[in-house]
Amino acid sequence: MAFLFGTAIVAFALASAVGGPPDLPGHASLQLGDSQFRTEATDLVFLRDNKTIVSASWRQGLKYWDLASGHVRLRVRASAERMRMSADGRRLVTQDTYDRGNTSLQIFDADDGTRIANVKWPSTEIFPVVLQAVTNDGMAGDFSDHDGRVCVRDLATARALNQRGLAQRGVEHVAVSPDGAILAISTDSNEIFLWEWQSDKPPVAIGPQRRNLGLAFSPDGKHLAAGGDSKKDVQIFNVETHALERSLRDPNARFLRVDDLVFTPDGKELAAVNGIALVRGFVAGILVWDVETGALKHRFTVSGAHPRRLALSADGKLLAAPMGETLHIWSLATGQPIGSQTTGHTTGINTVIFSSQGDRIVTASDDATARIWDATTGRELRRLDHGGKWVRAAAISPDGTLVATSSLDDKVHIWQMANGKQVYALQGHGNLGGRRALRFSSDGSVLFSWGDGNTLRLWNVATGQLKREFALQRSGTHDGDPNREEVLRRNFLARFDEECSGGCFRNGGKQQIGRAHV
Repeated sequence: MAFLFGTAIVAFALASAVGGPPDLPGHASLQLGDSQFRTEATDLVFLRDNKTIVSASWRQGLKYWDLASGHVRLRVRASAERMRMSADGRRLVTQDTYDRGNTSLQIFDADDGTRIANVKWPSTEIFPVVLQAVTNDGMAGDFSDHDGRVCVRDLATARALNQRGLAQRGVEHVAVSPDGAILAISTDSNEIFLWEWQSDKPPVAIGPQRRNLGLAFSPDGKHLAAGGDSKKDVQIFNVETHALERSLRDPNARFLRVDDLVFTPDGKELAAVNGIALVRGFVAGILVWDVETGALKHRFTVSGAHPRRLALSADGKLLAAPMGETLHIWSLATGQPIGSQTTGHTTGINTVIFSSQGDRIVTASDDATARIWDATTGRELRRLDHGGKWVRAAAISPDGTLVATSSLDDKVHIWQMANGKQVYALQGHGNLGGRRALRFSSDGSVLFSWGDGNTLRLWNVATGQLKREFALQRSGTHDGDPNREEVLRRNFLARFDEECSGGCFRNGGKQQIGRAHV
């Protein structure tokens, strides 16, 4: 029996396990992959000691990770879908955006996770007010809403200090200048505004009309970096003159989607999240440029993962991002991952299956790999790469010699268990959606494959040839069925579902009959 815990897999013996590793749960006999830096995270920050990362998520709260060991040293209960840290590194502010009736914040001492205050005020908005940034001293927060307003509030009293309506639609991102005097705001109306929020001056629009997602001030406050949505470059503006001074590009990517940006403390390098993937494989990852020359210095990628947030250590030496369900950390000096190398899948696992002989386990994951494990030792034996495309299903032949996988590269693959070599790449079930199923016949001669389109295919395993294809009708009927018209006449919902979505079920959902194309 096997259960999935995030990206690690724990196999449980049906009888009491004897002599298993002492750190496994009760009755567990095996763990596939390690648990270093394993977590879901919507936000993360480095603490001032440069030795700890704090991750935040709505379900798992705050976790303090020790960089040396890769394990959690402190957990703090909090509903923390969003997290921001003051520039001095002393305060963490989290927000629970699922509290629809209120804007709910929690303020923590960043060093030890001690809760300083809970702040809440009623919200009349249909969509939640979003915490965008925190001023340098951690005393005020910058909030935006779906109607294009930005409001600065005192975090101790929730009192509004200043507010401006900037766009007819929403606000994408807010960045605070190093001295706390200027807010940079990108909107859904394809504009960037600079607002001296402590004065009576109106916000000033800068730059060309385009949708920008990520913003970051340089450490000296003289420049602003803006990353666009499906644009070819990251733009850097002079804050005083509003002039566009530089354009940073990735020579290997036609477009960039930049959700987050961060300058190094000396202002010489700029790191950006690129969340765009190309059809032929993922190019999503972290890009680091030399700001002065525009040269791309580093490209950090993790197969199948789309980063959204970045964090930089206070000394500027380490860069971190949550990608998949793992925190990844790199050295900016060497461009190499730091710490022990994480083994196992790096994001969600969709399938765990044992061979009938009990000596092998096969897993399939959204990290674009399927993996073959020794069921006795837990050691990874083979990694089956799928070119950056999610692997949604896997199956093992009855004799344990073949592995089948179905992925979002519109392919069904058959591999040799012993050496991981591909035998066939068969027609798949599209590159969208996500539901896939595979199964070998009892004698191993036929492979059944199914996907979101409700198409069932039967493959000759020996030749790789298609034997039959069934377009499943949700009414439970097929062409030539003498009962078809009677079923549809008596069951209005069956006719409605079939006309709207190409099928339906009958007999209480227990039957699903196919239309065959031989």
